Amino acid sequence: MNRMNKKKFVLEIMVALAILGVVWCFIWCKDGAPPPPATQASAAVWEPQGVGGALRFSHDAGDEDGRLVVNANISEGTLYIDGKPVGSTGNASYTLPPGRYGVQVEKTGYEPFKTHITVAAAEKHVVHAVLTPKRPEKRHSGARKKVAELAVNANISDAIVYIDNEPIGIVGSAFHPIPAGMRKVRMERDGYQPFETEITLTARERHTLDVYLNPLPTLIVCSDTSQYTVYVDGKRATPVNVGRARLSQSCATERSSSAYALSVGEHRIQVKKPNHRFFETGVTLRGGQHEIIAVRFTPLLSSDTGISQKPRGRQIDARCQRLKEEKEPGMVVIWPVRDRIDAPESKSKSQSDEQSDEQSDEQSNKQADEQVDQGAREHIPDLKPFALGVTEVTFDDYDRFACFTGRRLPSDEGWGRGQRPVINVNWNDAMAYARWLNKRTGKGYRLPAEAEWEYAARAGTRTRYSWGDEEASACVYTNGYDISAKKVRNLPSTHLPCDDGQPNTARVGRYTANGFGLFDMYGNVREWTADCWRDEYPTSFPEVGTEKDDKGCLWRVVRGGAWHSEATDLQPTYRSKSSAHRTLNSIGFRLARDL
Repeated sequence: MNRMNKKKFVLEIMVALAILGVVWCFIWCKDGAPPPPATQASAAVWEPQGVGGALRFSHDAGDEDGRLVVNANISEGTLYIDGKPVGSTGNASYTLPPGRYGVQVEKTGYEPFKTHITVAAAEKHVVHAVLTPKRPEKRHSGARKKVAELAVNANISDAIVYIDNEPIGIVGSAFHPIPAGMRKVRMERDGYQPFETEITLTARERHTLDVYLNPLPTLIVCSDTSQYTVYVDGKRATPVNVGRARLSQSCATERSSSAYALSVGEHRIQVKKPNHRFFETGVTLRGGQHEIIAVRFTPLLSSDTGISQKPRGRQIDARCQRLKEEKEPGMVVIWPVRDRIDAPESKSKSQSDEQSDEQSDEQSNKQADEQVDQGAREHIPDLKPFALGVTEVTFDDYDRFACFTGRRLPSDEGWGRGQRPVINVNWNDAMAYARWLNKRTGKGYRLPAEAEWEYAARAGTRTRYSWGDEEASACVYTNGYDISAKKVRNLPSTHLPCDDGQPNTARVGRYTANGFGLFDMYGNVREWTADCWRDEYPTSFPEVGTEKDDKGCLWRVVRGGAWHSEATDLQPTYRSKSSAHRTLNSIGFRLARDL
C-alpha cells in the first residue's frame, strides 16, 4: 500500500512540473515573440537610432532618398530589411537612404527569398520575390531515380526562373530538384529580354545552365515641351524609369525627356501634341541600344489645313539660326555614252573645277567612246542624262532640313557635323529630305537609281578602281579603312597600305574627285539608292524610277564603301543592302536630279 502511494505521489509531482513548464514557456514565448508586422505605409525612412543600432521608420523622407517596393507571388509574406521585420509584401513604398540592404521575404511552408539591393538616390527600386513551396524529401529510392537537379546562373542576380511555366526561384548557384526529362526553361527580369530554351535533364545528375540576359532597347524622347504623347507601332507607349541622370545626359538642352523600353527590331515612332504637326520616324533597335530622338513641334495653321507653319526664330536653337540661309546642292551633269557622243563640248565635261583642260570635238568623242568598260556594257542600261550631287549630303544640309521641319537631328557619333557627310539617317529620311528640297526649289531632286550611281562611280574607267588598279593610292581618292583607322578601331579587316589621318568620316570634297568631278564616290560613307534589293547582281538594271516608290520593298540598295571599308569594298561594283528603317554611322546619301 505504501508502495502504491509513493508511485502516485511521484506521478503527481511530474504532472505539476509539466504544467509549470507549459505556463513558463507560454509566458517566455509571448515576451520574446517578434513584434507584429508594421502597418504598411505609403512612405517610410530607414533611420538608425541609439548606440545599439536599433532601427525604426519615420515619415520625414529626404530629397535624396530612394524608394523600395517589394512584391511577391504569395500574399501575406513577411518582409525583412537587414534582418528586421518591417511589414508585408505588397504595394507599400519604403523610403530608404542610399546604400546596400539585405531583403528577405518569409512565409510558413515556403522557402525564404533572400537578395541584396543597392538603393540609389531619388530612384525607385522594385524587388519581385518568388517563394516556392517547401518540397518534402522523397525517401523512396524509386522516386529519386526520376529526379534531376538544375542550377541556373545569369548575369542578372534577381532574374526569375520558370520550369515548364512554373516559378522555381531566382537564378543562382543553388540546385533545384526537377523531374527528369525534356523541360522548358524561361528567365524573366524587368528591363531585359526574356530568355527561353529547352533542355533534357537526366535522372540523378546535376545540370548547370549559364544564361546572359540582354537589356531591352530604350527609346529616349527629348522635346522642347512636356505635353506630348508617344506612340510605338500605333499603340500609346508608357514611359519607364531609367533615372534622371541618364535622361539629363541624353537631353541636356531640352526642357522635357522620357524613356520607353521597346523590343528588339524595327518600330514606327510617332510623337503627337494637340494643335501641332506630329513627328514620325522609324527606328531599328538592337539589344542594349539606346536610341535618342529630339522632337520640336510646329504649330498648325489656324485654318486647320494640316500645313505646318514655319518655325519662328525664337523656336529655333543656335544651330538652326546659323543654318537659316537656304542652299542647293552642287550638281554635275552626266551624259551617258550614247547621248554624250553627240553632246556639245561644254556638256560632255564634268562641271567640276578639277577639269579645266580644253579638248577638240574629235578628242571628246574618243573619250566618250572609252568611258564604259566591258563590265559596264553588261550591266548599265541606256540611261538618260541626269545630274548627280558633287558631294554627299552634309550635316549642315540635313540639319537645315531638320530645323525647318521639326525632324530629329541625327547623331554625329561625336565626330563632328558641319561639312562632314550626314550619317545615322535611314532611307525614309533621305527620301523625305529630297521631297522637302523639291518643295522649296521646284526641282526634281531624288535618290539616284543604282544604275546611275554605278555609271557615275566608274567615270568611264576600265580599271579596278577609278584611279587605277593599285591600293596604295586609295588615300588620295577616298576615305577607307587605312592605317589611322586601324590604330583607332583595330577591326578584323585588312587595312589599306596608306594613311590619310582620318579614322572616321572626313569633310566632303577633301579627296581627289573622279573623272566626272564627283567626290567620295567610293568611301567616306556608303550611299542609299532608290532601288529595291535583288540578291544576285542584276544582268540588267530596272528602268530608272520604276522601283523607288515600291512600298512592299524590304531592303534597299546601298552602294559604295565607307570609312571602315577595306580595299575590295571600295570598287565601283561593290553593293550592299539595308532595311529602309535602319540607321548606321556608315550610311549617308547624295542626291540626283532629272534634267
